[in-house]
Amino acid sequence: MKKSAEIFKKRIESKIEDINIVFGLSDNESTVYEIKRNYIRCEQTIKIGQILYPDEYYIKYSDLGVFAWMDIKEDELEIMSKDIKILIENPEHRELIETLKVYLECKMNYSLTAKQLFLHINTVRKRIEEINDLISFDIEDPMNRLKLEVLLKLIK
Repeated sequence: MKKSAEIFKKRIESKIEDINIVFGLSDNESTVYEIKRNYIRCEQTIKIGQILYPDEYYIKYSDLGVFAWMDIKEDELEIMSKDIKILIENPEHRELIETLKVYLECKMNYSLTAKQLFLHINTVRKRIEEINDLISFDIEDPMNRLKLEVLLKLIK
């Protein structure tokens, strides 16, 4: 199926300039009665998949993991992101956001974060301290950390 999608994508892209083709697939075989549900899943796969996997063109519903259960509206996302608004709205904080993303991916390990970002460990510590001063909640709290990781995935 992926090979067929790739061939189709190349054909279309050779005929139409500036087009971005993404395939969203529902993983389960369906009967005619399940077409609507699977169509909705495919739409959701494309919508969320483009956020989670921006470089992928072929995304399955199961690739979304827990994000498949979420249907966060744009206005709700704004409300939920108010705690980190100061970070995301200020262009000067881009490096702080990148540091925070890597820090969370590295399971809040300063040393691993420093290695991945090619920074001195004290620079990472200073940035995380600055982030803690700017945002309105404690990133050491597991629920806050989960919320933060989800928000950082969903906002662009």
